[in-house]
Formats: sequence, C-alpha cells, structure tokens
Amino acid sequence: MKRSEKVSQIALLLGLGFSFMGCLVAAERQLPDGSIAAQGDYQGDYYLDRNGAKVKVYRKRDTFVVARSSRSPKANDSSVSLQRIKTQFSDQIVSLERHNLTGAQVIKTLEPKSKAKGTVVKISGQQLMNFVPGALPVFTTKSGMGDLMLLPKFTVRLDNNADTESIFAALNKRFSVTVERQLKLSGLVYSLNAAGHGLEQFEVARQISQLEGVVWAEPQFFIKPQKAALGASVADPLLSQQWNLDNTGYRGSRCDADCDVTEAWDLEMLETTGEGSVIAIIDDGVQLDHPDLAANIIQGRDFVDDTSTLCGNDGTAGPDDDANPSPIQTCQAAAEGATPDNHGTAVAGIAAAKGGNSIGIAGVAFNASILPVRAFSGFEDASLSAESVCNRIAEAVEYAAQNADVINLSWTLAQSCTALTEAIELTTTGGVTTGTGSKRAGGSPVVAASGNNASGWVKVTVDVPVGEHAFEWRYLRASEPPSGLVTHDDTVWVDDITWPDGSTESFESVSSLSDAGFNTEWVLNSCNANCDFNLGGEPVWGINTNPLVNYARSGTKSASINVANSGLESDCGNSYLHILRNGPAGQMSFWVWVSAETGSDQQFFDKFEFLIDGEEVISYGDLDGFGAVDNAVGYPANLSDSGSSSEEGVIAVGASTSGDLSGETAADMTAEYRAPYSQYGPTLDIVAPSGDQHLGITTTDRTGDNGYNQSGTENDLSDRNYTQLFSGTSASTPLVAGVAAAILAIDDTLTAQEVKDLITSTADRIGNQPYGSLVNVSSPLRNDFFGFGRVNMNAALAQAAGGSSGGTAGTLSDTCDADAFDYSVANDLLLSRYFPQPSTGLCPSRGPLPEEICFAIKASNGKVATLCF
Repeated sequence: MKRSEKVSQIALLLGLGFSFMGCLVAAERQLPDGSIAAQGDYQGDYYLDRNGAKVKVYRKRDTFVVARSSRSPKANDSSVSLQRIKTQFSDQIVSLERHNLTGAQVIKTLEPKSKAKGTVVKISGQQLMNFVPGALPVFTTKSGMGDLMLLPKFTVRLDNNADTESIFAALNKRFSVTVERQLKLSGLVYSLNAAGHGLEQFEVARQISQLEGVVWAEPQFFIKPQKAALGASVADPLLSQQWNLDNTGYRGSRCDADCDVTEAWDLEMLETTGEGSVIAIIDDGVQLDHPDLAANIIQGRDFVDDTSTLCGNDGTAGPDDDANPSPIQTCQAAAEGATPDNHGTAVAGIAAAKGGNSIGIAGVAFNASILPVRAFSGFEDASLSAESVCNRIAEAVEYAAQNADVINLSWTLAQSCTALTEAIELTTTGGVTTGTGSKRAGGSPVVAASGNNASGWVKVTVDVPVGEHAFEWRYLRASEPPSGLVTHDDTVWVDDITWPDGSTESFESVSSLSDAGFNTEWVLNSCNANCDFNLGGEPVWGINTNPLVNYARSGTKSASINVANSGLESDCGNSYLHILRNGPAGQMSFWVWVSAETGSDQQFFDKFEFLIDGEEVISYGDLDGFGAVDNAVGYPANLSDSGSSSEEGVIAVGASTSGDLSGETAADMTAEYRAPYSQYGPTLDIVAPSGDQHLGITTTDRTGDNGYNQSGTENDLSDRNYTQLFSGTSASTPLVAGVAAAILAIDDTLTAQEVKDLITSTADRIGNQPYGSLVNVSSPLRNDFFGFGRVNMNAALAQAAGGSSGGTAGTLSDTCDADAFDYSVANDLLLSRYFPQPSTGLCPSRGPLPEEICFAIKASNGKVATLCF
C-alpha cells in the first residue's frame, strides 16, 4: 500500500474514534451485576495473538486489585473509596497481604456472615468496581497457575516498513495512548501507555491489532516468573554428592540414575568440559564473586529496574546498576534476613561451576563461561508504572543471543507473550538483529524448564501398631475447582501397597477390589452448600486398566477413583476405599498419584487423605504442596513443538528421579520415574535427574546467610556456600544446558536444531512407560512422560565427535557400590518431610439427609470410628 493510501486509511479511522469508544462504554455497562461469582469466570476478556486466534483470560472469583505505585498507600480516591466500602461491608471484604501481586492492594469479597433472613446485603463484584476507582478483577489463565494484574499498557509490533509517526498519531487521537519506549528487540516493538481504559483495554488491543501496519497488539500484565525449583580428573570435594552427574548408589539411590557426565569428561582427545562455550543464565541474578563461579563468569547485564530503595550485596542502598546482575535484596528484607533471589546462583552452579579447583562442586560444562542475565526479582512489586516483565525478559533473551551459545531458562510463565515468543524464535534460528546480532548463525539452543505444577507418583510410609486396623483412602471432591478451569483429572491412583508383615498388593492378580479384600463407599459432602447432590453414577473406587496410558506404577493395574469420567463435574462426590487387616507392628507404605487441585479448604478444593482407624495420618497437602494441577509443559518450554519456527532449538526439559525408594534389584529397570512435579506432554523433549522424595541436588548457593543453606536449615553441609536440597525442573534444565555447551565446544558449526537432535537421539529410555505407544506421540522414540528419555552426556558427545549414537535402554555401569541397593529411611535427606503430618480444617463428610445413617469401623483397641452419611 502506498504512503498516501495509508494516511487516508488512518484518517478514516480517526474519524470513527468517538463512536467506537462509545460502543466500548456501552458494552461495559452491559456486564451483569454480580457476574463475577465463580473463580475463573470467562467474561469475554480476550485479545488476539499474531495469528488472529483468541487469547482468553479469566476473572478470579471475588478477587480484585486496587493498584498503587508504591508500597505506602496514599490517601487517593481509590484508597478513600475502598475504606468506605470496607466500613460498610466490614464482614465481606478482606485485604490479601501475602499475595504475589505485592505492591498492589489485593482484596477479596466474602460471603456475608449469617444474619436474620432478609437483612443481608451482599456487595457484588461489579458494585465494588463501580464504587472504587481503578479497581479491576485479578485475572488468571486457563490453567489457573498464576495471577495476573492488568497494566495500563500495550505492547505493539509494527511492520518493519510501517509509517510509525502516522500510526502513533492516530493511536493517540483515537485511543489516548502514547509511546513509552521502543523495546530493544529485532523489529519495531513498542510499549504504549494506555491509562484510563480499564476493562476496555482488551477491546482496544483487538482494534489496534487490526490496523494497517500493525502486526500484533496485546495488553500488558504484571506477572511473576515461577522459578522451577522447589530449591575423572576432577576431584572437587562435593563431587561425590553430585549423584545427578555420576550415581554409584549415593545414599541408597538407584545406581547409574545419572547422565553419564563423568564418563563424558573421560572421552579422549575431545573438549568435553565446554571450554570456549558461553551459557547464559537468565534468572534472578548470579552471585558474581562466588568462589566456585567467579572464574567462569563473564560480564553480564541486569534488566531489572531496581530503585534506590533496594540494597546491594553489601546491604547499603544504592542506585540501579545495569552492569551488575548480582542478586539484590531490599534494605528491609536484608534486616529481616529474607533473601528470595537465590535461584540463579544455584542454577549456574549445575551448568558451569568451576571444576578441578579443589573446592565445592563441578558444573556439567565446568570450563564454559557463564553469562549472568538478571531478568526478574522476587522483590518486584505490582504497580501501574511498571512494564510487563515479558518485555524485559524478551530483551534479555535477545541480549543473550548476541553473547551466548546456549540460553538457560529455569522458570515458567503462567501467561505467554508474543514479544518473548518472537525473541526466542529469533534466538534459536540466528535471526536476532539488535545490537551485534546473533552470535551464532545457526541459532543458540534455548533450554527451558517444563515446570513444577504436575502430579505423579509419591510414596507414603507410615508406622502401624500391632493388631487389627481399619485402613482407609479418601478422595473428597468440592463442588468446583478453585479457578474453575484447571486441567486436572479429578483422579487418584493408588498402587503397590506394602503391609507391615511384608505382604504386598499391586492389584495385578485381581479383577475387582473386593477380590483383594477392599470395599468402597460413596457419600455426599454437605460441607459446601453449593453441591448439586446428583445421586446418579456415584464415583466409587475401582481397578484402573486404561489401555492407552499406563497409570499403574508397575504392571498394568492400580486402584483408582475418577470423578471427571463419571459425569459428576459439579457434584461433591466423596469416595472411600476401606480394608480391615490384622498384623504385626511395623511400617506400611503405598504409592499415590493425586491429579486434582487439593487444599485444606474443602469448600473450594478437593482433598485426598489416608486414615488408620478413622484418624487422618496424612493428606496430599502434606506430601507435595498443594494447589491447582497443570500437567502440560509450561511456557516458554512448550514452544518446543508449537507448530512455528520456534520448534527449532527449543529444548523442553523435565525431571527424573534418583530411583525407587524400595530397593529394587539391578535387573529391575522400572526404578526411575518422572519426578511427580515435572510437567509433561507432547512438547516434552528430554528429562534429567533432579530432586525427589529421596535426594536433592547439590549445587552452589549464595554465600553466608544470603542463600538457601542458612543456619538452622535442613542442609547438612557445613560449607554454607553450597546447598544439597535444590530441586525441581530448575535443576534438571541447566544440566541439559551444560551438555549443549559441551557439544558446541566439540563442534561449533552445529545449528541449534542439530544440538537438540543430538541430545534427544542419544538419550537413555528409562522408566516404566513404553516409548512410542502413548497418546499424542509425535515420534516412535519418545513418550509424553519422559520425552526421548534421560539425557546421556557421554553418548551425545561421542556422537557429536562422529561416534555411534546412544538411545540405549538404560544399562547399568559396572562402577556401582556394592551396597547401592541397601535402602533405609536413615539414608534419606527428604523422606522425613513425607511422613505423617497433622491436618486441620477438614469438614466432616456428611450427607444432606435429616437422619444420618452411620456404620462403625472397628479399631484394634476396641473402639470404633464412625462414618455417617
């Protein structure tokens, strides 16, 4: 289109501006009063991605934000109006002080306290937004995995040949938006100020995206990255603890549950330690003067706009320093001993801590250089003046592409953003044009964590007294999940029960639970008045034999309850699995997989618990944290197979375990599993060992009291410059990044996609899931739980040098300790966390009938536990 035609079209658009905005206001007025009644309601809030598809966001149930630009509240219109509302509805509005949108006032509306009929006046969400200037819903994503605050800003990408001056003049006149800055990204990407639009911002973004010369436009959100951590010739003193690199049966873990890293270091006539390669750690900062990192660190950059209210490492206030990507803490937090920005230092150590220096640990690529890039901080506040963290991380990625061979992303974002997606695409394909351009013409591999919000097999061990006891597994379902939208299964699987007398039950030889001595009941849950009480199709426990995906831990069967498949999505179905057994005193154990959103509040969350003689001994919240479940690979790791060019060179990394906790023999190849938290699916490429119930990962930590390993913690390392309890896909991702760096040190002509192909084609196929026969399989050599398998550095480097490929079935080395399979609880660092913990706040599961029907479960002491429905 000619310039004159563009100007004419823009002029026409300007003429339509007033009528368009009038439509927006009218549309907003049509929102039903009190419509924000359920968590995660979809209220038509969406924008368009670069392909024109809808990107929906969801309004959280009765949760709102009144943003302010500083920590200290000011007597502005919003705060005064909010105080009046709180006074009038004192029992219905609470402030959420410990919310991830720190720096903003987050409030929640509650049901009014019980009063005489006809006297209760309930405030609706729409009323609150009408009465309090600037109040908006807190948004969440479809998975419900993160809260979002809508910022008064847009991010806009223009055609490279666009008439920017005319477009921005038109946007300002029509929508009252102004240019804040041009992002330091390839192409014309801008951040725009758009104060005053409120919920109209979604429609404005859609209209802007349709303008001539605009490639895409999207509203900005405040969002915090979810750190994917829960937490040969080399003779470094802690190397023996780095079981993820070389496992000879460390502390009872499975021999050879590692990545053959030390074997790779011994390959002759090869540079196997990454010398000459640069790994960018895009994170919350890396301690530059750490004694085990300093020798490998090169000049990096800080992209976080810290103010003078923040402290440097010496604890004194100082100005923001873009050249110093060290972790920074607030002065207030320093006085309180709170230091949340420890993550990047631990990640960097796994990838490239200096090896052979006779201190601490050795990184996978211990002679590679570390490029520290600080892109976010745990101290960041939500404010209207802040810009989207996605924009900043996108700039950090393109900066890393100019200076690094491999980029490590040990975190996920709940919401995708196009600026970051495009930056990753250009990084992996060598297309960055900012600054000096891409360092590597063939692209730099981007190694990204799959995320820690999944569910999976967890082992439970409890002590049982001598005598007859009633054992019971309960799954209690609320009327609706906390966001209404999470991708849970509403399912529990139980398998491989070991009784105190040593007998076992794996359900392999039975066709029904009754054959194994179990009985199952179903009752209604009267804790929540919103239950439907639909009595059809009660979801009782049964034998799971899913032919498509093997959800048995071993063999082909497990005991399971699945509410989602029983048509009771809106019901409160509480299912009970019982058995009476008489036996000696001792420990019993079982494995459980809970794929549901769990929590202590049974009104809004599901709950799984295990009871003996009617007394709860453990609940799922005690086992693995609790909250919404999102099994799918997180963003941006899911770009690994998005159908666009980003597929090239993005490596999605999950976590595998240190081996079973029950001491299988060396011939049993099913002992290694996906870590239960590790997100999985068709976009997963590879797994690497990380922390599990049995062991954590040993790596570098911020020195002194600044890190994870502080006085009084569970670490048993006397050297507090290190931690041995780092965990999550945060820890597995830099291991793979180190392997990628070592590959490029051998052959720096490889493209990012070729590096990815080497890593996936030489992986060890571990686990009890078949490769090539699961649902949504994109290759005959992979499955959705492990991708192509566990990374094997020795095989990958050998093939990079022209040797044979790997892809073995996970053979054992011959260097394992003789007692590698001697298991005892005393060997575990973490298992004590999974022993029974008290639980409170559970509402009794009673039915709605006026006359209760009860039956007794006999206990060994002669007393009974009464179950009523």
